[in-house]
Amino acid sequence: MTEESSLCKIFVGGIPRNIEKEDLLSYFQQFGTVTDHVVIKGDDNQSRGFGFVVFQEPDAVERVLDPNSCAHNIGGKEVDVKRAMPKEISSEQGCHEKVKKLFIGGLSKDVDDESLMNYLTERHGSALCGQILSATVKRDRDTNQSKGFGFIETSTTHLADRIAIAEHSCFIQGRKSNVKKAIDNQGGSGSRGRGRGGSDSRGGGRGGFGSGSYSRGGGAQNNYGNAGFNQQDSYGARNGGYNTGYNTGYNAGGYGGNYGGRGAGAAYPSTGMTSYPNQSQYGGYSGY
Repeated sequence: MTEESSLCKIFVGGIPRNIEKEDLLSYFQQFGTVTDHVVIKGDDNQSRGFGFVVFQEPDAVERVLDPNSCAHNIGGKEVDVKRAMPKEISSEQGCHEKVKKLFIGGLSKDVDDESLMNYLTERHGSALCGQILSATVKRDRDTNQSKGFGFIETSTTHLADRIAIAEHSCFIQGRKSNVKKAIDNQGGSGSRGRGRGGSDSRGGGRGGFGSGSYSRGGGAQNNYGNAGFNQQDSYGARNGGYNTGYNTGYNAGGYGGNYGGRGAGAAYPSTGMTSYPNQSQYGGYSGY
């Protein structure tokens, strides 16, 4: 799937049960040319309360997700609209979480805050779905040398999704880098109770903030490798880092995954979601 096509698909949740795919087309075609649309149904041919719409151009999705636009109302009910994650990355842990912070790794030592922000602004500065608030390269406290990773903060979850998709595997200053969603290690509670943790790097120190927040240091450390984000527990225990690497304990499925064979499944959850629905709850979608 090309980058452009991966940014053309949206997920629509909380759809009234009497809504058919023609109703999705009728509503969303005001934003641009629709090339595909579906309401997901179970084996009983009853709607599961969600579906997908594919546009011809990514700009149409930008118009749909523009925070200045009114809420989307279909069949008398406000629906939940988000980007659909491409199946190439939908199995990665944490990729369906709703976040405004992203992790970027594999950076050249020459990349600083300004050059990272310039790259992102050139690629995503015209997006209607949000703004890039900051781009920070983490540096060694003593030497000021880049640690080869950093964080990106956005004004909306929609822009975070866009960057996570488009920059999942990218080249910055000639070096391959990777972007993933920055998720705390307990799935987003973010409470700040302290707790001690062991350390593989010098000095030991305190572990991460308990109950799932960002590490201040400590915690077991597996060094970040340029090839990917493998088993990092706390990028730099001495200088602080990201506790358990944002990758622990999340549902890997999701609405943007591989829609394989059909299967019975639960309806789309309408309240209390802090992440996109787990695809495995709903069964497959006949290759859609």
